[in-house]
Amino acid sequence: MYITDEQIADFAWQQFCKYGLNKTTMSDIANSASISRQSLYNRFQNKDELLRLVARLYFKKNLLRCNEALQNKSKLEDILDTLIQFFIIEVWKTVKSLPEGDDLEQSPHEIISEEVQVATNEKIALISNVLNKHLNYNAAQKETANDIAKYFCASASGIKSLAKDEAELLRLSKTLKLSVESLITGIT
Repeated sequence: MYITDEQIADFAWQQFCKYGLNKTTMSDIANSASISRQSLYNRFQNKDELLRLVARLYFKKNLLRCNEALQNKSKLEDILDTLIQFFIIEVWKTVKSLPEGDDLEQSPHEIISEEVQVATNEKIALISNVLNKHLNYNAAQKETANDIAKYFCASASGIKSLAKDEAELLRLSKTLKLSVESLITGIT
């Protein structure tokens, strides 16, 4: 039976969630995927390479799910709620569910920094596109939809790393929502 790289990444994700990134071995992943260690190493040089694929797939799925959820949203409030749900709340809960989640959120994993940057750029493009339709341009308006999208992503990153618990995460997310609404509508 042939197993795809994406399927191997899913097995790796299950092991990372069970044991943590540091304690999961290539042997654990191979056993979980029902393939030999050598077969795994033939496709992935090391755990870091596999972790990059896991991150890339996670970010891609999150972006696609968010984009799908945005398709039937027209009100700015609903759009911002959707962005917050996918790019702040769900990511925060995922990181918190990992055995080494606290370590990950305090110091972003260097191994996946390129994947994080690519995902951030894709989020900025998506957010800029959906917010541009609502931006109230006036003579005093200096911010573009792209500026606001970058502000949203930078703020979301800070919120996820600073929130001590879910209640604080939700409060900070509400503050972000209000500030973005103000920037978009031009009403302060």
